Amino acid sequence: MSTKILPISDLRRQANEIINSVRETNDAVYITQHGRPVVVLVEYERYEQLQQDLEDLTDRLSLQAAAAEPTRPYADFMAEMGLSYSAST
Repeated sequence: MSTKILPISDLRRQANEIINSVRETNDAVYITQHGRPVVVLVEYERYEQLQQDLEDLTDRLSLQAAAAEPTRPYADFMAEMGLSYSAST
């Protein structure tokens, strides 16, 4: 996959061609304004997959962090919350 960098003026003039190229090649296109990157064009399905991958990674990190937390008995937690707990209920 190659990286394409285009000024926004090219996007204005060639929007259809650029969009078709992104769809066909699945390459990302970086759009610059005044020489600085401002947006990235990617094919919609690729974007959705990237979002899903990011969510999955975030969930994994949260699970790893939770697994590393210390544990304590449920009755102690309930007492801290000011609630009564009976193991028989």
